[in-house]
Amino acid sequence: MAYGNQGFRNQHDNSNNYSYNRGGYGQTFDQGYQRGSAPRGYNRNNGGGSGKKHSGAKISRITKGQNTDSDCIVAWNYSKARGLVKLLITPYKGTKRVDSKPGKLWENWMVKVTISRTLSESITSAMVEVNSGGGIIKATIQQFGWVVNPKAPNGGYCGTFTKK
Repeated sequence: MAYGNQGFRNQHDNSNNYSYNRGGYGQTFDQGYQRGSAPRGYNRNNGGGSGKKHSGAKISRITKGQNTDSDCIVAWNYSKARGLVKLLITPYKGTKRVDSKPGKLWENWMVKVTISRTLSESITSAMVEVNSGGGIIKATIQQFGWVVNPKAPNGGYCGTFTKK
């Protein structure tokens, strides 16, 4: 038995959470989310963005220990291979400031790396670019080939270093 357009429409009504475009060519199917109501952690635009956020970084104040009232960087990165990797980048008592040829100021800081999949912690070093007033610009971690930029848009960036 062949269905006309009316038979198809009656059989597949819009009583579920899905919406259908039944008009001719280019039929589309979406999951019924209203504009701006996508699940938390997903892009809320309708441009088909990259989905969930996989990294982030922010500048925080240190409130305990030797370097109280100074800044640190808290960053995270998620990948299928490693799982969640959390970084805490802080200055330590051996931190020294170095001038580079282009006139940038760099400091060596300590990085505490926590990998949640293997429950392992390790300590390595990072070079942190600072401005003349001591403000943080970004950090590079040579061991991972990562850059951490807390001033990147949409919550910072922590991941592989790519050239523009």
